[in-house]
Amino acid sequence: MSLTPRPWRLEDRRHAKRCWWNWFEAKWQCANDCPTRREPGLEVGEGPAAPVKEKGVSAASSPSLDIQVLPEEVSEDADTMRHLADLINRVYAAAEKGQWLPGATRTSTEEITELAQAGQIVVARVDGAVVGAIRVRHLDSRTGETGMLAVDPEYRNLGIARELRRFVADLLRSQGIATLQIELLVPRDWDQASKKVMAGWNSRAGYKVVRKGAFEEQYPDLAPQLATPCDFIIYHKEL
Repeated sequence: MSLTPRPWRLEDRRHAKRCWWNWFEAKWQCANDCPTRREPGLEVGEGPAAPVKEKGVSAASSPSLDIQVLPEEVSEDADTMRHLADLINRVYAAAEKGQWLPGATRTSTEEITELAQAGQIVVARVDGAVVGAIRVRHLDSRTGETGMLAVDPEYRNLGIARELRRFVADLLRSQGIATLQIELLVPRDWDQASKKVMAGWNSRAGYKVVRKGAFEEQYPDLAPQLATPCDFIIYHKEL
């Protein structure tokens, strides 16, 4: 059954988000209710996996959401590199509030440029605007890793982070990667609300804790920027 929506015109950003979400919600509801559209291994509410695409080719989940590995040539676009670095830093400043000293940032324009040149940045766009990003790389021939997951706060609760994770998992699987690794930084002596949410999501999504350690042991160069002692938790999931 085709789920092609009727054309609609955007009046403003709020209207665009509302229209997109209504279509997106209906699409996944149908996917969950129709057995012929369900795929094995997916949690209820996730819907069928998006198709894997080659670098620079989009995998659209709706008329307005487009996810792709950022083409290497885009690394020459200074405005896009600054926008991505700013997006990631804003999201992590809120998510890791109290963990870092004032002025510490998650990344930089220079680092994002290098990662884009290496083909390690995946972006999500809504109507052409970058609203989310995630880094993906190979650790070895059988293990991949993702990090720097960030979604513009104005586009939260639309499933964009989930689609970014789905896209990179499919991409790594198509490249022969069997295990996906993610890392979570948590305060050692107190609970961070956003980190508890992420830990719960990781568990429900099938990630298993394989190692825990002191941040200063793994990243001695970055440890002086911490405002509080922190530990890292490494998760693995079989793809």
